[in-house]
Parts: sequence; structure tokens; C-alpha cells
Amino acid sequence: MPPRWIRALRHAPEVPRALQRFENYGELLRAYVRPGSAAFPLELRMRSGWRLTVRDGHDAATAWVIFCRQEYDVPLRARCIVDIGANFGAFSLYAAGRAPWARIVSLEPHPDEYPRLRDHVAANGLADRITPMQLAVAAEAGHRWMDADPAHPGPSRGIHPPTEGEQPAESVPVRAVTLMEALDRARAVTGADRIALVKMDIEGAEHEILPDLHPDTLYDVDAWAMEYHPNGPKAPLFAALERAGLRLVRDVEAHPNSGVAHFRRM
Repeated sequence: MPPRWIRALRHAPEVPRALQRFENYGELLRAYVRPGSAAFPLELRMRSGWRLTVRDGHDAATAWVIFCRQEYDVPLRARCIVDIGANFGAFSLYAAGRAPWARIVSLEPHPDEYPRLRDHVAANGLADRITPMQLAVAAEAGHRWMDADPAHPGPSRGIHPPTEGEQPAESVPVRAVTLMEALDRARAVTGADRIALVKMDIEGAEHEILPDLHPDTLYDVDAWAMEYHPNGPKAPLFAALERAGLRLVRDVEAHPNSGVAHFRRM
């Protein structure tokens, strides 16, 4: 592993971006670097006038990597963006700022996080551009269970594997749709012929959805960005996207089979 100072240099551009985007960038930096020293909940005040409330260090880290590290590439001329696993709405707001002509459909199933997503959209006057939907995406549509263990951070809660047994401990029921249905809904809401970007962060459920995905599902998707998780190998995920005509352009691997990958239709 590279020395700590080299790793720190890699992230040096993030601090100026924080200063550029947030009025209270110092509070965000402290909440990200030393969350125990920060007072939560913390309202992040963007220079655009938008507001985003983070309730713990995990939320602060999410806001930092999206707005300051720019973990996801957003096409500036995008007209339709789909945010799968929107959580409290950090990426949806970031995408709305980066792509001013885009309409965004944001899917978040968890009953703790969905109201925060909806409230952030409404409070920032973005209801005409961002459409929240309380839905999970899974291999098959229907009823599923989602992690609700209070010991687990909100951004890390995923859906449980399919089961016909009893409700898993520390879980809540959620409604799931297939990826095809999610994209169909996005096209219907936005009226777009093509989807400029799908961002996916669903805490490991990508291993349920992508390996056997029919290539035609993504026929009108021009770019795909996803956080992939180590509950399965990344190779089948990447292969499914390649079969759909999307080519890997950047893979930032944090650990084996864990990272953020960017694909684009060539």
C-alpha cells in the first residue's frame, strides 16, 4: 500500500472542491475526517443555495465522496438520469447541479431514508426536476425485506436475499421492481427517448440483478456508473454490461471486488 502522504496527495483536489461547493465546507471537512468531533445533524449549505442535512459521519462521507471527490461522472448535457439507491438524495442533488437540463428519477426503498430523499427534493425546490420513487430494484418484482438494523449505517442497508420464510430479524418490508420496470418508469416520467446515465449503489444487490440481465434491458442507456460490493466477484457484473454494449472506461477499485466502475456506450 502507498505511504499515507501519497494517498493524501491523491485526494488533495477534494478540499478546494469542498470550498467551492459549500459555504460551511470546514464543518463538512471536520464531519468527514473526524465525525466524532462534529455536531449532528449538520445542515450543509451549498453556495447554490441548496441545503442538505447529514445526520452522522456516514452521511457526511457520502456527501464528501459525491460532491468533493466527484465519485460519479455526470454528463453535463444529460436529459434523463436514473439514481438507483438514492439514499438521502446526495447524488440526485449533485446530478441536478451538474446537468442543469436533466430530469432525474430517484429510487430509494428504505422507509427511513425515502422521506429524507423526498424532503431534500422538496426543500430545495427541485420537485419539477427530481422524481422520488419508494422502490427497490431486484431480479424479480414483488415483496422483499430490507435491512433495518439500527447498528448498521443507513447508506449500507441492502435488501435481503429472496426468501419464502419468516421475516428476517431487524428488517422492514419494501416493494421491488425489476431493472427493466425501473427504466420504463423513468422514461415515462421524463419523456426521454434515451437515458443518459444510470447510477447504481444498492449494497450488493447488483450481484442478484446484473449477471443474468438480458442485454436489451439497457438498449437506451448511454452511461452506467455503479458502486460494486464484495459479496460476489465483479467479473460477471462487468461482463453483463459489456454484453449490453457498454464499455468500461474507469474502474476505481478500493479493495478486491469493491469499488466504483464507469461504463459508456461507444
